[in-house]
Amino acid sequence: QASKDFSTASPHLVFERNKSTIVPISQKTTYVFGALALLFLISVHIYLFRILISHENLLSEEFNLKGSHMSMMIPQRNQNSTRNENQRVLTRNQKFLAPLRETDYEQFTVRINSWKRAELLETSVAHHLSCPGVAQIQVVWCDEQGEPPANLYNYEKVVIERHTVNSLNERFHIISEPPTIGILSMDDDVLRPCDAIDAGFFKWTNNPERMVGFDARSHIVVDPQTNEWAYSYLSTTKQTNQYSMTLPRYSFLHRDYLRWYMDDMPRPIFDTVAENLNCEDIAMSFLVSHYTGGSPPLLADYWATRTQIKLFVLSSISYNASIHKAKRDACVNKFAALLNLKGKLASTKFVHNGDPFRCGADGKTSGEIHSDRQRLHESLVNSLKSLSKYDLTKALTKMTQEASMGAYKKGLIDKSGPWKKRWLHGD
Repeated sequence: QASKDFSTASPHLVFERNKSTIVPISQKTTYVFGALALLFLISVHIYLFRILISHENLLSEEFNLKGSHMSMMIPQRNQNSTRNENQRVLTRNQKFLAPLRETDYEQFTVRINSWKRAELLETSVAHHLSCPGVAQIQVVWCDEQGEPPANLYNYEKVVIERHTVNSLNERFHIISEPPTIGILSMDDDVLRPCDAIDAGFFKWTNNPERMVGFDARSHIVVDPQTNEWAYSYLSTTKQTNQYSMTLPRYSFLHRDYLRWYMDDMPRPIFDTVAENLNCEDIAMSFLVSHYTGGSPPLLADYWATRTQIKLFVLSSISYNASIHKAKRDACVNKFAALLNLKGKLASTKFVHNGDPFRCGADGKTSGEIHSDRQRLHESLVNSLKSLSKYDLTKALTKMTQEASMGAYKKGLIDKSGPWKKRWLHGD
């Protein structure tokens, strides 16, 4: 009976049921608290494990990923650089972008997507090699189009990246490790002056988690009841002065976004791009907006966006405009739903009262000069700001003409004298 009635027991002794062993209460208390502590730790581990499993299941359900779940990517930390530590960027779903290194504030890697347009590719490579910000040019080359131009192998900074799969998804498939974290993704038929390129680059170094482009596009809600979206061309974007996308035919991106596109893009989006040879630009713009909580991409300063040099192309993928538009409408609506952007990604003001030194959404500006090249660029921009509207137009025209000289001589600038001689009268 004494073993059941703790109220009558000695304050220093507890009797066990067999009455043959007497254990001091201080030692017994230690046993009890130890057991409770062990149970508590086991409970905590079970709780945390259930949260982890629940989180992974939620990601898999939301994204319908190609793999079992989205992996966490933790950047390597540079213990000697407070800048790297401060630049760590946490994006949605606990994915980390690698921090910028010193070299990433100086230069970037160009990735040119090309398809059976050797002359345009060679012209683009020659121009971009003249830009001091270019660390390397990677040519995304599909083997189905034969061999790349032989003279490209003569350039030390040019890497021919051979791809066996013929898909626009491949433009984001990194085979050769780029020397920089910053990537200028571009098509082979667009050029810009080196100084205009830098306007986008240095905005990107202040906002490495964002996509920084030169081409503004937008979506429109065609049916408010069903929340159906459609694609808007530049004409509509200008008319409404609203944008929500940019195109990777000339955009700066963090290297990791290319990898996440290939590894984590929802399978229906990946397959749609592959099947239609279209919409990879929409997919990438929306993917970055997804990871940044529905934020629109950033744009280079308005003066820089106006310096586009379009090379002449005999044929275009948009050979049937109505079919092309219908495909892009379907892509915008489908991709926005799969990436959970409906109700999150809102259109943003495009042009700010014609201000040549502002365009689109406002990004972060640290005010810190990270490199000598950035210091020179800031000096250039300040000199442009001091010009009248007329003189600024003249300066930008001169800048664009100098950048297009190589293409001009080849007859690749539409309606120019050499173009008329080559394409209208024969060379």
